[in-house]
Amino acid sequence: MATVLWVRRESPISLSDWLSFLADRPLLGVCHEITATNPATGDVLRVAGEWVGPLRNGETKPVFNWRDGQIGFKYHAVDDDDIRQLITEICTHFGALIEDEEGNTYSVEALKSVRGRR
Repeated sequence: MATVLWVRRESPISLSDWLSFLADRPLLGVCHEITATNPATGDVLRVAGEWVGPLRNGETKPVFNWRDGQIGFKYHAVDDDDIRQLITEICTHFGALIEDEEGNTYSVEALKSVRGRR
């Protein structure tokens, strides 16, 4: 199972503040539902949310998920230099820190150490 990291601060990040931040970044897309198909059964799983990621071939590649005033992403996203830069911008803009599921905090530079622990 992938480690989920969270961009968090003391006060929740409102959805309107998150969407306002994204509005200034035209290379990012927002989708309100992602789907995946179970290859064995053909069943389609739908997950609602505020999914955000880079636009690739006109489609949003979901990386970030806003939920309950925080922004989640999986640790493998930090392998992408553009995503790592965006994480830095998000943390700076919102005055936030990065936390793992156990409550440990990380700087953007230290994120690769999270990968090494798993």
